[in-house]
Amino acid sequence: MAITVTCQCGKKLGVKDEMAGKKVRCPACQTVLTVPGGAEEMPPPELAAEEEAPAPKRTTRTVSNGNAAGEPKSKKTLYFIIGGVAGVLLLGCCCLGGVGSWFLFLRGPSGMDAKIIGRWAPDLEAQKKNNPKNESFAGTIEFKSDGGVIDGTPMSPILLGKWKTLSSKSDTNTLTVELKDSSNTKKLDIKVLDNDHLRITPDGGPGEFYFKRDSSK
Repeated sequence: MAITVTCQCGKKLGVKDEMAGKKVRCPACQTVLTVPGGAEEMPPPELAAEEEAPAPKRTTRTVSNGNAAGEPKSKKTLYFIIGGVAGVLLLGCCCLGGVGSWFLFLRGPSGMDAKIIGRWAPDLEAQKKNNPKNESFAGTIEFKSDGGVIDGTPMSPILLGKWKTLSSKSDTNTLTVELKDSSNTKKLDIKVLDNDHLRITPDGGPGEFYFKRDSSK
């Protein structure tokens, strides 16, 4: 039994049952579609919290001069100072480590990378003016801040994959990124024309493509 998927362009596709939950590309407009009927993944069961082991009891020995373990008062004071300094240093390291982790992993791309984050649709007007050979191309490309990419354009064979920056030049607003999935790799040379417009030239062709920021999503 086949599943019928209707594209936004009006094209109807018939796909097999085993494609349920997977993504297909519309042959008419190249839009990426999700086949309905996929089973949702159940979240993993929560891990039980481990019980905190009770702290060992301290035993002290009282001697005639009133100090624990018979240590001189000056030595106990020195231990207290050393322990306090070590605690401050440890706290500082934890704070710096947390800030460093956020800086490296949570803040997302910066600089030239941040300028291409988002979903981009064909700029057909600029395409017709600058490269009419590819003026009728369709599909969108989305660069995600977590390193994921969705490419529904004819620029590469990669539909769902990862992207990373290989090189960038802030003085010319250009960067080279690599798109990759389990079996394909493609390099794209990107020129940031302004905050809402890109020119992308795939390594090895076919020509250059003009995009504008897609605000519909």
